[in-house]
Amino acid sequence: MCSVTAAMMGLTALQGYTSYRSQNTQYQAQAAAYAAQADAARQNAGIQDRQREQIADQYAQKQQELDARRKLVIGQQNAAAGSAGLSGGSVLDANAAAIDQWRTDSMNLLGNQRNDTKNAYINQVNYLNQAKQADAAAYNTRQQAKAARISSLLNTAISMYGVSKTFGGTASKTTGQLHHPSALAGMPETMEDQVFAVTKYKPQKFIGTKSPYSWLR
Repeated sequence: MCSVTAAMMGLTALQGYTSYRSQNTQYQAQAAAYAAQADAARQNAGIQDRQREQIADQYAQKQQELDARRKLVIGQQNAAAGSAGLSGGSVLDANAAAIDQWRTDSMNLLGNQRNDTKNAYINQVNYLNQAKQADAAAYNTRQQAKAARISSLLNTAISMYGVSKTFGGTASKTTGQLHHPSALAGMPETMEDQVFAVTKYKPQKFIGTKSPYSWLR
């Protein structure tokens, strides 16, 4: 019975260990997936942050182009007016029109820049929020893994204790008898059996009215 008990306890321990490893592997894979999502979201947030800087540079360059065009237009108009002998209001009106057009283009350019920068910032914030959510999910998964590991160990210990009580108790009941099996069955013992009982067994109290040694009376 001891070998049966040991075998059952070993099998129970193996099953518990297998379950422990399986759960741990699943939780680790899930936590790693969440961590990968968080890293990807942070990378995308960094891309959006750099894109905002690029947007500012691109629109600054466009504004410089508008400024240069305004100067060119005004210079061409003044040169044309000078060669034609024109002066006064007509030249000023032409220059004012060029300045108005430049101002309108500049305001449109600024509005587009603000919209593009705002969109990039919103995308950046969304990616950062996604990273935080993925980090929280990874943390919760790791906490669940700890709880699952503790629960698996406790369940394995409880199962092994139950096995030891079940099979260990059976063994004590079958091997813990203090009299020869033939005497317990109410059968007459041989002389060898009697000597065996005297030398190998201790007296035992029996519950009941029938004695296994009634034939000796």
